[in-house]
Amino acid sequence: MTSSDFVSANEILTAVGYIVNDSDFKKGIPRGYYLSLVNKALEELAVDSLYHLITKDYPIDKVKLHAEKPKGLLNLREVYLFNGECCTPELSVIVHLKRLYNNGSGGSNYTAKRKENGQYDPFFAPYDLSGASHYHGVYFANEYETHLELSRNCREWQFIRFVYNGYQNAVGDEPIIPRDFRNAITDYVKVKILEIFKNRDVSYRTLWADAKNDLEGMGRKKGSWKEACDRVKMMSTWKREEYREYFSRGNW
Repeated sequence: MTSSDFVSANEILTAVGYIVNDSDFKKGIPRGYYLSLVNKALEELAVDSLYHLITKDYPIDKVKLHAEKPKGLLNLREVYLFNGECCTPELSVIVHLKRLYNNGSGGSNYTAKRKENGQYDPFFAPYDLSGASHYHGVYFANEYETHLELSRNCREWQFIRFVYNGYQNAVGDEPIIPRDFRNAITDYVKVKILEIFKNRDVSYRTLWADAKNDLEGMGRKKGSWKEACDRVKMMSTWKREEYREYFSRGNW
């Protein structure tokens, strides 16, 4: 992965400034607002394309058995438990989703559709963890808005690893833009800026409409946004993994 694979936010702002005739940012919209639109475009692309894969590791709270989700998580893909040093697993296991698992404010007791050694229910039969060898070593959790709730045997492990699609930048960070997204982000910022100008002066309406067609497409013409999302899908596995590794900021 080299710097030639990316463009800076300044390149986007320079291009947009010339297109909308505001290269000096003297039409009442500060440069910081332009920059915030670049970040917002990257966030929207992260949602639409799920191109950005992140890995984060955290110590397990062995008392509460709640694991807070990482900031910026969009789509949780995998969860693991491991022992060893933080971010250097020596032995790991996967965590499975258990429907309706809920340990409340934390701890070992819980409610769920199916429970081991629980009271008989005609629809959701209990299962026995004590005598069935194929249930040993099964670790499970359920996902809530802000956290995961973990099964009690998860306390046997030191760390939890989240693998997820998320936002590339923290709020306020200087954005790093993949070359494949240059046109889409340029057109996105163009549309948002020209929309402001259009609301002030109706003569900008044609420029705004043209920019919107560039972004969203018209008729059989594919817009730059769709092209950017399609390019993620058409990337070679090697290139996609290189992008994800570069952006992952894994804490190992």
